[in-house]
Amino acid sequence: MIEKNELDKMLEKAEKTNLQELMNQSMYNSDPDKRKVYEALYTYALDKRQEKLIKKNKFVI
Repeated sequence: MIEKNELDKMLEKAEKTNLQELMNQSMYNSDPDKRKVYEALYTYALDKRQEKLIKKNKFVI
C-alpha cells in the first residue's frame, strides 16, 4: 500500500477540522501569510463537504 504524503494528510485533517476554527484563523491570525493558508484550507474543506451533500440522492436545488 502506498503511504499518504504529508500534503494528503494535511488536507484530510483540514476536511475533519471545524470550519469555524479555520474561518477564525483566516480572519484573525496575526500573520498575513498564515491567514491566506487558513483561508485556502477553509475553502478546500467547505468544497469537500458541499461535494458530499450534492452527491446525496435527496439533494434538490
